[in-house]
Amino acid sequence: IAAPAQATIAAPAQATIVMPPSTASDDNFGDFVDHEDAAVSAPMEMSAARALPSSSQSSSTPATVPQASISGATPAGPPAHGTRSAPAAAPDDVPSIPGLVGKLVKLCHFEMALQCQRHERTKAELKRLGALMAKAAADDDFEGAIRLGDELKKLKSSSRVTQEDVEAWEKLVAQDVQDARIYVWQNTPEDLKRCHPDVHEKFEQQFGSLSQIYAHAATDLDAAAGMYAEGARCLVLLVATRIQSHVVSAWTDILDAVAKEFESGIETLSVGTRFLDAKALPTKVRVYLQGLQRMLVVGRLVGAAAQEAFLFDEMQEGISAVEEKWMAIRSLGTTFGVRDLGAVPTIDEIRREVRAHTRNAETIGLCSLTLQPLSLGRVGKVVTYDGGHYFAPAVNLYRHRVSQELPAAGP
Repeated sequence: IAAPAQATIAAPAQATIVMPPSTASDDNFGDFVDHEDAAVSAPMEMSAARALPSSSQSSSTPATVPQASISGATPAGPPAHGTRSAPAAAPDDVPSIPGLVGKLVKLCHFEMALQCQRHERTKAELKRLGALMAKAAADDDFEGAIRLGDELKKLKSSSRVTQEDVEAWEKLVAQDVQDARIYVWQNTPEDLKRCHPDVHEKFEQQFGSLSQIYAHAATDLDAAAGMYAEGARCLVLLVATRIQSHVVSAWTDILDAVAKEFESGIETLSVGTRFLDAKALPTKVRVYLQGLQRMLVVGRLVGAAAQEAFLFDEMQEGISAVEEKWMAIRSLGTTFGVRDLGAVPTIDEIRREVRAHTRNAETIGLCSLTLQPLSLGRVGKVVTYDGGHYFAPAVNLYRHRVSQELPAAGP
């Protein structure tokens, strides 16, 4: 891949400012992957059965291997979704929750159980409103009947659960199909406790144990669903970062590259403030600033993943360097009249969006570099290269600023 050509900006008084090459837009490597010829594999998935492959695994192989434990043992992966399996034993203290909701909880389909619970409550409320409306009509209280009818219609329109959804849940229960993430919950915590007790302690403080999540489901199913889904993602990241040193190394290199590029940007823009007119700012300067924004997004994606994997302390220096230098660039951008440089999701905003994506799917395609869901918005298009799937800005940055050779794809 040829690095983007340098952008030269002509300034008054015969001054010339040479801009460092940057990832100005995703189109800088629009042909990075020949989509006509490249073999496109399914995105790598984050689920209970999938973690990063070992560093010896070829990056051209789609990362769909059974989950590797912290200790290196490889337990059997889960059955294909929708097939009958012998379910793993649930804890003896699973609370007794009646009906389909309770059966889904026992199979660890917490999010489906939550939707089913809301659906059943909606049905009960519809029945109650229908009875009240009928009584109001019988008592010639037509205004009351109309009002209740409006409430009933509004409630019906707000329900997103269909009969097909209910039938799908019933089928899962009939076939004893467990949520795929149960396997990482059942295998990884014990390995983590044995090999990295300090990390295991942090994990339990934040997410608890599977038994605790089961117990929590009886009183707060919404919270239990969140703990289960977010805990499973955290366990996958913990496996990825603890058994494969190249993951953390790649993240460190990315943060260093972004900070270095920002340092160069600060020097360049500082010179520009003496020569350029904010009212007639050259297009190439705006494009350059947009490229720096994309680098910031990549850095924050890495920072968010590091926080989730309990690595923020180890990587805090690199994350802080990126943020401090970005503040300086924002200040310089303001002098040019560019005031939209803050329109980049923060680390906390990225983590909130990741939580939403994590709860709604058993398996999620992940960027092979940042280990963040490929479905995240405001990041950039997704490209496929050598068996891995990447956010375009992330792989562009890595290949232009870190190394032409990408680390092993995963997870």
